[in-house]
Amino acid sequence: MIKAEKKFKFWILIRNVLLVFIAAFVIWVIYSNLLSSYEQKKYQPLGEIVEVDSKKMHIYSKGDGDNTIVLMSGLGTAAPALDFEPLIDEISKTNKVVVVEPFGYGWSDITNKERTVKNIVEEMRLALKKAAIHSDASFNFWHLQYVFCYYISRGS
Repeated sequence: MIKAEKKFKFWILIRNVLLVFIAAFVIWVIYSNLLSSYEQKKYQPLGEIVEVDSKKMHIYSKGDGDNTIVLMSGLGTAAPALDFEPLIDEISKTNKVVVVEPFGYGWSDITNKERTVKNIVEEMRLALKKAAIHSDASFNFWHLQYVFCYYISRGS
């Protein structure tokens, strides 16, 4: 009888611990969603929002030079327009610099569309067209890893 009673108490303890973890997880999810909603209202986009495939895409531009440079972020850059502001400030002294935040980054919406290079490039080109970003020649698309290597090697 004592052995069965200990086994029963053990399972009650396990159940209670699991309930505490589940309750903490639910509270964390609710808090996270509420905070995300609050921050989206508090921090407005720096640039222009254009509609691409019925979703919102953020485009930030700075400078008025003859050349239009479109910076494309790599993976893991949560908010390219903010993360690369020092670089944008430097390049925009003599050029027009445009940062297109692809879907899932910065102030752009999340999409369920497959994330292939073809889809991402088509979305970016459409966003640039809708934002009336034009260039007489072809755009200068720079991947930011190259730009940072150049920027750092100059000692800027």
